[in-house]
Order: sequence, then C-alpha cells, then structure tokens
Amino acid sequence: MENPVDRQSPSLLVRQGSLVNRKCGIHVTKQVPPIGSVVVVTWHDAQTLASWTPQNEFVERELPEVKTVGVVAGSAKGHIAIAQSIADDDCDGIRIPLGWIDSIKVLKRPKKGK
Repeated sequence: MENPVDRQSPSLLVRQGSLVNRKCGIHVTKQVPPIGSVVVVTWHDAQTLASWTPQNEFVERELPEVKTVGVVAGSAKGHIAIAQSIADDDCDGIRIPLGWIDSIKVLKRPKKGK
C-alpha cells in the first residue's frame, strides 16, 4: 500500500518529525524558523496541464521547483506562512505545505526583543 506521505512530495519522506530529501540526503527539520526570519524556501509546487498530454508524460513529468523569499509570518496546520510584504498588522504572501518543502535557508534571524 502506498504511504500517503509519499504523495505530498516526490522528493521527500517524513520520518520522526523531520523531512529527509531523497535526492541528496539533506536533513531539514520541520521546525519553522522564528517569526520575522528572512528565508529562502525551496519547494515543489502542484501542477496542472493546460492541454491533452500523453499519460506517461503526465505521470512522469517533474514537478516545478520554486524558490520563495520572504519573512516567516508563522505556521499552522502543517504549513509555513511566508510574507512577501508587511504593513502594520497586514501582509500578503504564500502558505506552503511543509510536506512540499525541500529546504528552508535562513538568511537573517530577527533581532532579539523584536
């Protein structure tokens, strides 16, 4: 029987609360960096096709790799929220399922006391 976690990302497995990249063995914890951290998130997105495609090509095609740069706004229910713009208490951005993430690189951590 197929493991439902394997359907979340073609290149990741979830083991004991951590993501393990199948391609290169990089270990990425599921712990989200502190709110306010500036990060680069590398992840694989879902994909739809705009026209009829041979079934084997449809099944075997690589999912698009995406790099998102932004500020960690928080996390909940299995996703990380990355703000691309912040104004007062409002923001815009993207929520990425943790199971779709290959890596999170912290570029800058928030200053203590902020």
